[in-house]
Amino acid sequence: MRSPLGTLAALLIAFASFCGACSDSGGIPWIMANNKVFYWAGTEFREPVSGPMSSGHYLAKLYGGPDRGAYATQKGKKEHEGLIYRLDDGAAELFTTFYYDVSSNYPGQYVSKSGRLFKWGKRFFAALSNNSHRTALPVEI
Repeated sequence: MRSPLGTLAALLIAFASFCGACSDSGGIPWIMANNKVFYWAGTEFREPVSGPMSSGHYLAKLYGGPDRGAYATQKGKKEHEGLIYRLDDGAAELFTTFYYDVSSNYPGQYVSKSGRLFKWGKRFFAALSNNSHRTALPVEI
């Protein structure tokens, strides 16, 4: 089996548009490069078995890591709609949708060590636990 680091280095040289990386709970590396999302399949980086995903725009980003799960955000079909996918073992499964304020900014997203997702914007803060949202408006400081 080839090392993902050697192949990642080759991809970084080949793809000038590399824009992110993370590992899923099984330690499998995921990257965003050349306007697509790839995972390490043991001998090469491939697109997710669940279907292609895009990168190269502000709403596409990778979050998390092996100790908390890996996630990718994507642009939805509706205005101000984003999609969160859970990345695991070569597949990307739609986890939930989210609201975003400005499409030219990366979405405010964080994955805690317990695996809980947090998201925020100019007018809201939300925590996602067991697929249920709790949203609170921020307090002015």
